[in-house]
Amino acid sequence: MPGYRGPRKPCLRTLQKYSTRGLVYRPGEGWIFAELTPDELAEFRSYSRYPNPDPPIIRVRFPPGQVAPFICEVTSGLAFWFADCSIQQVHQGTDDKPKRRTWLWTDEVKIYRELGYEITVYRGWGWCEWGIPVEWGPPQPRPQPRYKEHAYIYFLEDEFSGEIGYVGQSMKPEHRLAEHLKDTENPDKVAWIQSRLAGGHAIKLFILEKVPGTKVKEREYYWTEYYWNQGHNLTNRVCRDWNRPHTSYRNKQINL
Repeated sequence: MPGYRGPRKPCLRTLQKYSTRGLVYRPGEGWIFAELTPDELAEFRSYSRYPNPDPPIIRVRFPPGQVAPFICEVTSGLAFWFADCSIQQVHQGTDDKPKRRTWLWTDEVKIYRELGYEITVYRGWGWCEWGIPVEWGPPQPRPQPRYKEHAYIYFLEDEFSGEIGYVGQSMKPEHRLAEHLKDTENPDKVAWIQSRLAGGHAIKLFILEKVPGTKVKEREYYWTEYYWNQGHNLTNRVCRDWNRPHTSYRNKQINL
């Protein structure tokens, strides 16, 4: 409910930090309140925020309904709660009672007390109603990333010196060179191209390989790193944080 959006965030942080149980959807069981598997727990703890209502793709969800903080087990009117507690096991004939501090759900507190433990409740979060909303259906499949069917990995070369200035990828490399000549978003690449053109040099585009769309980024990075290590001072943005080659391609040509 809109009026309870405020407490949801700090309550979520508490559940992420201290609870290993949650409302989770499992095929064949539907929505249940259960101990989370390591994968489910990791997913739940990865949520940076929890909008209202919950996104339909989420499989571990924040408990629905009104949530409010309470202290000292003042839980009248709450159907279910999660609290910061201390547990003391009663020993007959001694006053030595080991104490352990932990967070417990309502049913866990009940079980410990039935087993003879003394439970002190300090503070917690409670829900006025508890249950699975009838409108909750199975989580929708997460959208899969869309890949190009294939693409070409290429480089731009100063035809006169043989120096490579850029490695890229494109589905239509025959149009990419003209786009590079008009590009203004990568100033290092623009400066490299303009300086070569001003010296009367031609810039040529050469295709290295055709790759499946799922491998484009991997292969583009491979060839960028390869030519960088060959001494070409590439103008790719990714190279800005790399150490410059000890010997540039131009110096190699002079030494030859």
